[in-house]
Amino acid sequence: MLRAGYGIFFDTLGTNTTLPIQTGFSQTTPIQASLDSGQTYVATLANPFPNGLTAPTGAAGGLLANIGQPITFFDPNLKHSYSQRYSLGFQRELPLGFVADVFTSATVARASRSSATITRRRPAI
Repeated sequence: MLRAGYGIFFDTLGTNTTLPIQTGFSQTTPIQASLDSGQTYVATLANPFPNGLTAPTGAAGGLLANIGQPITFFDPNLKHSYSQRYSLGFQRELPLGFVADVFTSATVARASRSSATITRRRPAI
């Protein structure tokens, strides 16, 4: 018996994976679990942010509201990402009730999304 299959699966475009850009009104807090490369840990499951959360500045920051934070924007030319899956199998009944089964499959991702953080630091003087 010979079996073959093909499928194409599309990802959502912005509805589930893109957060709104709310400069000054939303803030992320990075976790720094260790200060000495993992020899001791300051963050625990009970207290993952021992130094507290980064508070949003709101409108009080004006044009400086996002200073020191990465630049975030929505790509207006975003394309749907999708993956294609192929499969092929062969099955043969052998004597004494045994079955030989050979199967292979492959998945190829196309137009997958990625993100980059642009951080510019002031040069040391």
